Amino acid sequence: MADRLQPWGCRIIASVGTPRPLPSHVEPSALAPLLRNADFVVVLASLNSETRGLLGAQELSSMKVIVVFVNVARSRIVDEQTLAELALARPQARLALEFFERPPLAADHPLRRAPNAILTPHIIGHTRETLDRSPIVLPEEIRRAMQGTPPAYIRNPEVLHGWIARWGQNSVVSPSG
Repeated sequence: MADRLQPWGCRIIASVGTPRPLPSHVEPSALAPLLRNADFVVVLASLNSETRGLLGAQELSSMKVIVVFVNVARSRIVDEQTLAELALARPQARLALEFFERPPLAADHPLRRAPNAILTPHIIGHTRETLDRSPIVLPEEIRRAMQGTPPAYIRNPEVLHGWIARWGQNSVVSPSG
């Protein structure tokens, strides 16, 4: 994301839980000052024991009143009820959310009353072509997995070694589980 924003000349600040090198155009920051000072907050974290509940009432209420808050990470990282309350109390804020604690979002959920929130299902990135090919590709991928053969389409090849060690030819999954 930082690379895609670089041509726009944005100042990009990141808070990362697992120390790692950041691109030269990204400034590292602790989470608290990032939340207090950012005009845009984009949550991209994986859900795990360290990130579950990471953005609770204290963290969310520390954000600017006019913040743009985007969550494309798992919902349980963010306190959904507090976020809904903030969205309704701070009409200048803008929210874009793609994950919910209990999808689909209930018809009476307070986020649905927030005129400053864009709520999308997690499938927003799927294209018609992807949906059309799924019935063709999915059965083949299931067959491959059941035989301990790696998937044909791998987005993160760095995990392939671990996948093979766990699920590869020597540890074939039986249909009964």
